[in-house]
Amino acid sequence: MPLPGCQKCEPARTNQTEDSIHRAYCALIEEAEHFIYIENQFFISGVPEDEFIQNLVLESMYKRIMRAYKEKKCFRVIIVIPLLPGFQVLSF
Repeated sequence: MPLPGCQKCEPARTNQTEDSIHRAYCALIEEAEHFIYIENQFFISGVPEDEFIQNLVLESMYKRIMRAYKEKKCFRVIIVIPLLPGFQVLSF
């Protein structure tokens, strides 16, 4: 029995994927002047031909590195990921 004043709500549906973080990563990489530092325990990225991994952060990094190379400028990329992402450390 429904409560008075309560209505059934349908879930929101959209064909668009929320990708604001992905777009922000790519924009910041393109705008980086001297280096890129990424620390992310779940870092994953694909290439344009990858049918499973849809983010192209590595593609943005490649383009930025190539731009620095062509301009003969020093540019560094540092990516820090843990040995065991998101898991409790096991004692040996």
